[in-house]
Amino acid sequence: RFFKRDSLICDFYNASNLGAGRTLRLTSGALLLIKESTRIGEIADANAGTLDFGGAEGCVFLNYTAESAAAIGAVVAGSGGLTLGALPPAGRIRLTAANTYTGTTSVASGVIQVGDGTANTATARLGVGDVRVAGGATLRIAANVANAIPNDRTVHLDESGLAAAKLDLQDGIAEA
Repeated sequence: RFFKRDSLICDFYNASNLGAGRTLRLTSGALLLIKESTRIGEIADANAGTLDFGGAEGCVFLNYTAESAAAIGAVVAGSGGLTLGALPPAGRIRLTAANTYTGTTSVASGVIQVGDGTANTATARLGVGDVRVAGGATLRIAANVANAIPNDRTVHLDESGLAAAKLDLQDGIAEA
């Protein structure tokens, strides 16, 4: 019901670069990724463009029936926060750009991964706000990512409910 109105549904495989200097602006609704390997912008590609939610709370959800991985290589911008989720819980969304949005990052479900473990995404990061991870969800920081979360921000892990939230730091990443 939530995604049938005021939402952009991406129904394609592989990458779709927005183009260097180009911006996709969504000021309401959500971005719904419905294919197993959907990518908005190539990883570490100057032509990936910008996904701008303006002052609205950005919502990006992966909805696919099997364990899948989608990626957003475009820079996510805006003055609102960003809510990310993957359904089913085995789903994963990778953020591989140096994102600039300023609000809180909320990991609602599934696995949200910053970077892809290669040197190409060493500058990948969330926005500049605090981070909240819901029970049962996982925030994964891939190897080789230097500053996924600003040093002066807080990561809140929800310990209530049936399953605790997880922070998964890959090889070479340390808590500060």
